[in-house]
This record gives sequence, structure tokens and C-alpha cells, in this order.
Amino acid sequence: MALIAPLLKKLKRGDMILVEWLDAADDDDTGWNDIKDVEANSRDVSILTICFFNHLKKSNLHIYANRGLGQDKDMVALTGQIPIGCIMDVKQLKAK
Repeated sequence: MALIAPLLKKLKRGDMILVEWLDAADDDDTGWNDIKDVEANSRDVSILTICFFNHLKKSNLHIYANRGLGQDKDMVALTGQIPIGCIMDVKQLKAK
């Protein structure tokens, strides 16, 4: 998180970003398992999210996927948040 926070603090609302992060996930949904099997079968769930930066609040990166144009420029949709501690990398993207 220490290396990611300075990158996030440079962003401005509306910047397009690519976020690589580790998602929390259930390893198994079938009930009881031998603990050694659980350890052997556990894995990281890596996610890539292309989005717009909204803001930082406490320990979360707040994002949105869609924004309006013209008179609707302040309208956004598909908002979400990613815990900063789960973020592995952030890259700012440029629109063409």
C-alpha cells in the first residue's frame, strides 16, 4: 500500500485508470474440507479493472465505469470501490 498511495494521490477525478488488484474470494463452497487440501488448493484472484478515478476515502479507491457527456457531464454510473491494501498496481490511461 505504501507504494500505491502516492500514485493514487496524484490522480484527479475523471482520470482513466487501469487497476490491478487482488480480490477477496471464497476458495470453496462445498462445505467441510481437510485443511491441507484447502491450503494446497488456495489461490489469489487477480483482477484488472479499467475505470475512472473518483476519489480516495479512508482506505478505499472509489471509481466509476461510465460518465455522461455534454449537459450530463456530472452524471456517473457503475460506481464501486477497491480497498487500497488490495491494489497491486495503478496505471493512468490516456484517451485518444
